[in-house]
Amino acid sequence: NMYSRELDSFGTSEVAAATRFATQAAVVLFNAQSYNAAVELSEQLRAAIDSRETIDLSRGIIIANTRCTPDEAFRLLVEQSQHTNTKIRDIAARLVATATRRHPEDSS
Repeated sequence: NMYSRELDSFGTSEVAAATRFATQAAVVLFNAQSYNAAVELSEQLRAAIDSRETIDLSRGIIIANTRCTPDEAFRLLVEQSQHTNTKIRDIAARLVATATRRHPEDSS
């Protein structure tokens, strides 16, 4: 926004300068928003890659315990996620953590 104490104080040259400035400012803002969106997408992809291994491990645990197919194991994870309103990666992480804890009778 541009302000003046006098009515109609901005002439053609001031309007042209303000237009050039606004154009450059718009480019800077667009680039900043694009950069932030790219960083956010990158973080989301990294989280997805990191959680994939955990989800695959949890599917294997479910398969071993229930003798179901990989697709059925994933369906069970999805159902649990929807039922508890919890992300699949969080359910998978808890399952893997529980399954990999050493029990007292396992230590020798």
